[in-house]
Amino acid sequence: MSKPGNFLQEHAEQVFILVVLLTVVVLNYVLENKLAFLQFYFLPVIVVGNLAGIRTAVLGSFFCILMVLLYTVVYPHEFLMSPTREALVVYLLAWGGFLILSGYAVGKQRDRLMSEVDRAQGLTTELSSSLVELKNTKETTILGLAKLAECRDEDTGKHLERIMEYSRVIASELALHHPYNAYITEHYVEDLCLSSILHDIGKVGIPDSILQKPGKLEPEEFEAMKMHTTLGGDALSAMEERIEGRSFLALGKEVAYHHHERWDGNGYPNKLKGDEIPLSARIISVADTYDAITSKRVYSNARPHHVAVDIIREERGTQFDPRIVDVFLSQQNAIGELAKVMN
Repeated sequence: MSKPGNFLQEHAEQVFILVVLLTVVVLNYVLENKLAFLQFYFLPVIVVGNLAGIRTAVLGSFFCILMVLLYTVVYPHEFLMSPTREALVVYLLAWGGFLILSGYAVGKQRDRLMSEVDRAQGLTTELSSSLVELKNTKETTILGLAKLAECRDEDTGKHLERIMEYSRVIASELALHHPYNAYITEHYVEDLCLSSILHDIGKVGIPDSILQKPGKLEPEEFEAMKMHTTLGGDALSAMEERIEGRSFLALGKEVAYHHHERWDGNGYPNKLKGDEIPLSARIISVADTYDAITSKRVYSNARPHHVAVDIIREERGTQFDPRIVDVFLSQQNAIGELAKVMN
């Protein structure tokens, strides 16, 4: 069903004719001196000019003039003007000319505004299309990079999917709390979820003998493994330098460098402490730890959800940001259900 505004625009000429005819009828039966009220015809002309543009407004003006001229021929005595009939003709010509100019001016203004509206809508459509294309390119780039790490570890693919969803739950809930509600937007959450899958991208530079070793790593092997944070961060930083403005790789770089930093300053690679650690990395750190505990790895078996929750609770304020742990604990049931589905 058409909206009232759309109906008026689509049938402006018909509505205009109906209004004019009704006006003539009303004036005929109500008013004694029709001449004094000819200005009422400006109302439908201006309305139709705003609704339908210059063409209909001008045609409507001519229609009004024709109706009035015919009326004056049939009922000349009802148009009282002194002293002569010639004065009536001059008055009607002046009135008709002004009516046409009014319809033309209003219609032209409307057409110009509609042209600007159409142009703006075209630009908006083009911009929306560009944003969608950019978003798809961004997602494709990130997923392609993540595949580099996935090919080295058969469990990485599922791990990345879980990290994305755990991070989404934590970040979305964190956005409801001060002071993060002024910082974490829907756009930030989407970028964070995508960036989360780049946190271990640097592992492509770690030898298989270390990366796929079952059991505990030797001290020198662990030092080599720790290099994946720097390797990944440096690679993403080099890519980001080629992009003007704030890149979609900014969060990915933060996460790659700092997801093994600790709240107490004893993490790596830079021993950042507290809020020195980027928020993105603090969120991913909790999500990554939960997944590492609850899923099977080459170096350990999967442990139950409640064990992971207890470990993260115990590390509140030491390994993890206390505020993020609190949010994690408030959403532990939702995260546990995701783990059941995705493991």
